[in-house]
Amino acid sequence: EEALLLQPQNYLIHCKLAELFATVQDFDVAKKYYQKSWELNSTSNNRRSLFGLLHVCVFPFFVPIF
Repeated sequence: EEALLLQPQNYLIHCKLAELFATVQDFDVAKKYYQKSWELNSTSNNRRSLFGLLHVCVFPFFVPIF
């Protein structure tokens, strides 16, 4: 998050932070960072944020039943 203080308008930093939070299953924080990344760069070269946002919005509802 310190990198974000240095470059708050860098969409890649927001995307990477979102991926880290999604990895530890903190989906609410990941969603916030994916949304900010998409707001900063909503062109086709930022599909990673869009698919990440879709993932964190849908994934919590798919709980395995074993």
